[in-house]
Amino acid sequence: DPNEKEIALRDLSDKSTLMHEVQHAIQDVEGFAKGGGQAEARSFLRGKEGRKYEQELKGIDKTLSNLLLETQHMRMRYGEIPQSEREYEYAKELFRGINNNEKLYADFSVLRDDLQKKLFEIDKKIRLQDIQDTYKKIHGEAEARNVETRLNLDDKFRVKIVKDNNPVGDDYHAWIRNE
Repeated sequence: DPNEKEIALRDLSDKSTLMHEVQHAIQDVEGFAKGGGQAEARSFLRGKEGRKYEQELKGIDKTLSNLLLETQHMRMRYGEIPQSEREYEYAKELFRGINNNEKLYADFSVLRDDLQKKLFEIDKKIRLQDIQDTYKKIHGEAEARNVETRLNLDDKFRVKIVKDNNPVGDDYHAWIRNE
């Protein structure tokens, strides 16, 4: 978990995965290109429009979460008001606030559904192979896989750089061939 600065392994003898994840930790500490996953690759392939929808969805999700918490809090407060006092203005105002929040929640939910449909239409055009290929080209991932590959090389091949086996297409991420 990068947030906790922890590396978890299913198999403690798996040096390859450990070195891959250690490389990501080094990238984080040194401020180098980070790794990613298929979600980042999909986001890249969605293009500018898709990323705009993703950002809008994040904002809507945050708003929905806040509305839900606020409405729950208001319901608790309203539930604590004795029945005999529910005709007072403060109780009516609280009740109106609950109703307004519920309407807002419904409206934002419709917007969220519309954005998800738009993203689904974009995603239908993206092939799984394209996602996997893009994932492999994420600089931090290419670098971490290079570390894995070098781990299994003897000294003779550790220094042999093969540019034609470079998924990113630059000198910095040239791969070591495991021959």
